[in-house]
Amino acid sequence: MEILKCLTKKSSDRFLLLLRQSRIDIDLSGLDRVTVIAPENSLSFIEFLRFFRLAVIEMAPDIVHSWEGVVTTAAVLVRSTLRRSFTIIAGSLRYSRRYRFFSKTALISRFNAIFSDAVIANSRSALAAAGFSPGGKFHVLPNGFDLNQFLLPRNGRNSLKPFRIGMVANFTEPKDYSTLAAAAVELIRKGIDLTVECVGDGPERAAAEHSVPADLRGRIVFFGVLRNEDVLKRINEWDVGVLLSKKGHSEGMSNAIMEYMLLGKPVICTNTGGNPELIEDGVNGFLIPHEDRFQLVERLKWLLSDTEVLRKMGDHSRRVAWMNFGIDRVSTQLLSLYDQLRNR
Repeated sequence: MEILKCLTKKSSDRFLLLLRQSRIDIDLSGLDRVTVIAPENSLSFIEFLRFFRLAVIEMAPDIVHSWEGVVTTAAVLVRSTLRRSFTIIAGSLRYSRRYRFFSKTALISRFNAIFSDAVIANSRSALAAAGFSPGGKFHVLPNGFDLNQFLLPRNGRNSLKPFRIGMVANFTEPKDYSTLAAAAVELIRKGIDLTVECVGDGPERAAAEHSVPADLRGRIVFFGVLRNEDVLKRINEWDVGVLLSKKGHSEGMSNAIMEYMLLGKPVICTNTGGNPELIEDGVNGFLIPHEDRFQLVERLKWLLSDTEVLRKMGDHSRRVAWMNFGIDRVSTQLLSLYDQLRNR
């Protein structure tokens, strides 16, 4: 939606937002030249094909930019049956765990890549996971953010208050909250004045909470789901942002890490997926192996022992993020791609 807001300001094009379900959780008011079409009920793939076909006949789009694999497949099939000449952009590559060769996801991705005019991933690792590399029809375009929401007062380090570190993630099987909790317990037991804040919810949350010793439950806090503005306020108070994944799992281009960076935080994260595209080890944070409590403890001890290093790493994060992840920059790149495809 942030991209649509920018696109309507930057171009005279009209935009059609075609949804697969009628539920809309965001405010669509103020989006000039955007038409929204949504079905009354949830549709099967065949029903969605018919729905998509009618939309194409009525609206006659020049470009169909899909954000979901099966929708790209539907666009390919509709274009071939209608013999319409619209351009197809497959924009669904967001996950960095390598696909099993004959899995449904891999087969759909390869089919879409063959018949689409352009393929967009939000990281190089997401392209690689699907077996592709940048160049030709394959493009990398990171997620973009409205930078105005990150114009919060910088959090200065106060020696009288405890260090605060935190992690924003769903409490699902891939996310490694247990290593963070174990490292925090060890550091606090060693006398480091530390508070850990965990933001998110999910099926693994109860187990994570119960793993914290009773006497430390005021120092390792679980907030559940918060409004986006409240999440950003919490991150802004932290000294270090953390994002950890369990063995066998990977990150794409993590929004959480990008938000940490935009708010000027050093980041400690698992060395997996798209994380190395965001974090330069030893420069704006640290990359550590999966489920490595020892390295997490050592990196946190080192960071928390030197407030000047904390500041410099955080400043580097902020510079990189503000240069690359603003929605204005991302939408400009996207419009440039649209123009290239239209003028071929």
